[in-house]
Amino acid sequence: MGSVPARDWGSLPKDVLPLISKKLYSGHYTRQVRAVCHHFKFSIPNPPRPPNPRLDLPYPFPVEYPSTSFPDEFYVLVESKIYAIEPHNADETTRTWMVKVQESHTDRVQVEHPLSRFLPPPFADNLPNALNLLDFRVVEVDKKYRLQHFSGIEGKILPVSNTEPISFKKVAVTTCYSQDDDKFTILALFNYKLALWRNVDKDWIIIERDPDKFERHDVFVDILYHNQTFYALTMSGIVTRIDAETLTFYKITQPAQFGNKGILHLVGSLNDLLLVVKYQSWFELGTYDGLSFKVYRLDMRRLSWIRMESGLEDRILFLGDDCSYSVSAKEFHGCRGNCIYFHHFKCSSFVITKNVQPSKKISVYDLTEGAVVEGFPEIFSPPPWLEHHSMSAPRHQM
Repeated sequence: MGSVPARDWGSLPKDVLPLISKKLYSGHYTRQVRAVCHHFKFSIPNPPRPPNPRLDLPYPFPVEYPSTSFPDEFYVLVESKIYAIEPHNADETTRTWMVKVQESHTDRVQVEHPLSRFLPPPFADNLPNALNLLDFRVVEVDKKYRLQHFSGIEGKILPVSNTEPISFKKVAVTTCYSQDDDKFTILALFNYKLALWRNVDKDWIIIERDPDKFERHDVFVDILYHNQTFYALTMSGIVTRIDAETLTFYKITQPAQFGNKGILHLVGSLNDLLLVVKYQSWFELGTYDGLSFKVYRLDMRRLSWIRMESGLEDRILFLGDDCSYSVSAKEFHGCRGNCIYFHHFKCSSFVITKNVQPSKKISVYDLTEGAVVEGFPEIFSPPPWLEHHSMSAPRHQM
């Protein structure tokens, strides 16, 4: 078979390029297409900057964690992305690298801990100073968001780090922020309560639970935006769908029977909504003794949780303290499906203090074996091939 002749991409009709650019949902994909040729570069605009709407906080903080007394306080929506990266010449033995980063307005990125917002990345010392991402095959796995508290002090904008981890446990967002998008909405979980910020009225709305539909102590423990829908999960396993336009709750499931109470996570996996229950005795914290997971799938016809007896098959779940997501094991060399990557706490308190810190270790639980397994490739650690690509990247730096 003869060689394939080189294509003259510059001759592509001009009216086709705008159609292509509208299909590029990731800023990285836009940068890759613009790098094809000069014609593409000047015909397709730069990707939009990371979202940062200024959000005033019109309601008071919880009494036990009072806000500071600075006159100008606000929140900024911070976007983080999870990427799967591998060189263009990758083969079956090449390990894919999964990394969570926060992009800035200077085209630099900050590497974050993949499953925790409390800790620095565990492999920061092994990362190169810069990478040219055009040298790699980069796939955007997911996007995650958080709200960071800022205050104005003598004309300067400074982060207030001592309150942010306590204020909002998790944040779910509809779409990429646009000042012209009235449907842009943020759902926030704080102190087991829910609040909505809508671009249409630019204000926070506290969502009150209906006492006729929820038990008094059945608080919210997780939220998720999946398949263009907001979901909220209570401690008893009740899932509600939230209509952000009408501010209406739609109770989907009744309380579930999970046996001993565990830590609950909502995870979107393809088109399915999953509930992961982590069981661990408080007397065995710091070890894997007594640790187990169960996974349930929401049956939309029966409106109930169905135990996934056969497991996840090819899927891998990642459970973090502020994000959860799912990928296919086939996309990561050396990994196998039906496993859960999780951040293992070594303390009995959910409030992180100077004297009580969670472990930095990321553990893997195999649902087939029913136990934590060792010897898996660490997909979050920098792979060996990364050393050969370290450089001062002129376009997109890491």
